[in-house]
Amino acid sequence: MGAGGSPGAGGDGTAGQTGEAGMGGMTSGAAGTGGTTTGAAGTGGAATGGRGGSGTAGTAMGGRGGSGTAGTAAGGRGGGTAGATGGAGAGGSSAGGRGGATAGTTGTAGTAGTAGTGGTVARCTPGVGGRAFMCGPAIASGAAGEIDVFAVGADGKVRWRQYAAGWSSWQLVAGAETITSDIDVSEVGFSVFDLFGLGAAGNVVHQHWTSAGWLAAWENFSAGEPTVTPALYGVATTLTGNTQSSNVSAWAFTTGSNGALLTRNANSSRVWSPWSSLQGSLSSAPDAVSRVGVTWVVARGASPADIVINKNATNLDGPGQWSGFTALPRLSGNASFTHGPCITAWSDSRLDVFVPGSGTSLWHNTSTNGGANWNLPLWEDLGGGPTIVSAPDCVASDSNTLDVVVVGGDGHVWRRAFAGAPSTWEDLGVYTN
Repeated sequence: MGAGGSPGAGGDGTAGQTGEAGMGGMTSGAAGTGGTTTGAAGTGGAATGGRGGSGTAGTAMGGRGGSGTAGTAAGGRGGGTAGATGGAGAGGSSAGGRGGATAGTTGTAGTAGTAGTGGTVARCTPGVGGRAFMCGPAIASGAAGEIDVFAVGADGKVRWRQYAAGWSSWQLVAGAETITSDIDVSEVGFSVFDLFGLGAAGNVVHQHWTSAGWLAAWENFSAGEPTVTPALYGVATTLTGNTQSSNVSAWAFTTGSNGALLTRNANSSRVWSPWSSLQGSLSSAPDAVSRVGVTWVVARGASPADIVINKNATNLDGPGQWSGFTALPRLSGNASFTHGPCITAWSDSRLDVFVPGSGTSLWHNTSTNGGANWNLPLWEDLGGGPTIVSAPDCVASDSNTLDVVVVGGDGHVWRRAFAGAPSTWEDLGVYTN
């Protein structure tokens, strides 16, 4: 994830040169003469907020994971939260802001203010060339000892591979849609999938697999979505296993452009409701997990130091069914999480949450009472493998058996299993088709 910008020299900044695409925001355009580096302004001393911008005539654009092109930052996947206000340069002023705030009032030439961190631009971009992966991957399990992994290629197409007494190769998911976000998948039994992501226009799209194969095309799943669209970051889905007609059998969640959690649900007849808002102020894609009588949703909060959770203890739709957002414990020193979390449950009360920190860190916390309390006030780091450049996804394929997948800085999908003790990280490689 790109760091906040450093001050540019005063004077008239020219546009930065085109830079190579960052790895989820790792690089940006180089500073031009009198211009700026990532996310800071140089001309007139005005700084704009946003992580991973680049200097454009002295103005920084928000959004994680851009590439500088003539000084303009390309949008990155699910950026951080609102940036802190940059300090004003001599004779100038600055402004931090969520998603790249507008520039402050132009002053006379002087030292530019430092740009704030954060940003909310909604696209992910490949950080490694060739047949690498990007965005947050997805994992599901339809039976003990069997898992299915999905990931977005650098071409925006989704690939998947299965483990059942051995790994298949990466296979292409049908449909011409270009996926631009984290994805999520739910599985009924072994090999019946519902796959969700954001399409090229930022709308929620859906694919479905049965024994007959994939749908010929991705379905537009955004009908009735509120006017805060396009949605940001990615999509989460979860199945409750509830077959009562009055209860929800499937949920879908995404984050609106106003930071609110959006949801729609299906009953046992697979009739989907319109989208509605559960409010909140989020800075990542959500993730969700369900049991027959309860559903939990997690995301990164308005501050990148916060992971928040919302609970529906009935799996009923309607007012008053959701608890509202509460925060998990923070990391030591209020350190930031670099991406959104994943959540899984192997019982009605046992929850596991994983969230990337800086570098190779993968922070883990647990609850044994359905999220009422958290067992690790200082979290534990279960990373130590690849540099993590995506949100994770996780699944409990059996009691006391977890699997987590991430995209590494090399563009590979990486998996780690936990069955009483963590395994070594397994490299699932890149696609060949």
